[in-house]
Amino acid sequence: MAFRIWADDHQYTFPQALSVTNGGAMEAVMGGNVAAVFQVMSNVINSPKILFCPTDKKRIQALTFDQASPSTGWHKSVSFLGNSNLTYFVSLDAKDTSPEMFLSGDDNFLVGGNSGGYGERR
Repeated sequence: MAFRIWADDHQYTFPQALSVTNGGAMEAVMGGNVAAVFQVMSNVINSPKILFCPTDKKRIQALTFDQASPSTGWHKSVSFLGNSNLTYFVSLDAKDTSPEMFLSGDDNFLVGGNSGGYGERR
């Protein structure tokens, strides 16, 4: 739903297909930073907690998109900083007009017996 809402406000294009200069994350994703897709949609998503699978033991669940959150003390908060906080993959080729294509999924999703892998470009 977040992809659709975001795309409606950005030339009907998903973040991974829209240039950084136009508010998207295309160049970041091409460089391997898949988390950038979700960072640019942070106003729509609200909390990065949903971008983390609870069974994922290799990564750390982020609690906020706020980069200025305190990282120490009793009010410690984990900020969404990149792929290390992300359990999802993103398809570079997904389009709103091609509903048969996968847009995103978690790394427990298998295609041909292979995991999408966190933060991977497909």
